[in-house]
Amino acid sequence: MKKAVATLASYFAGRIEKQFVNFKGEEVKKGQQLATIYSSKLVSAQQELNTAASLKESQPSLYTAVRNKLKLWKLSKKQIEQIERSGKVQENFPVYANV
Repeated sequence: MKKAVATLASYFAGRIEKQFVNFKGEEVKKGQQLATIYSSKLVSAQQELNTAASLKESQPSLYTAVRNKLKLWKLSKKQIEQIERSGKVQENFPVYANV
């Protein structure tokens, strides 16, 4: 059986802090953690989300815009909700296979 090959693109600049896939062609399953990354843009976006969440009653469009930015960067709904629930910024952010 032939395996599918996919490429995962980054939607924001950053650096890989830890990599969990060791070689090209390694089999990866959807949802598997591939790496942890540091991105100053992602740190800022998490701070924006926490601020916007505290203002969502008075500025719902700001809150929606920040959440949409994170969705466009391919963060899952679960990841976005976890950032909001914790109110904390993750500096080393997990990256998961989406296929």
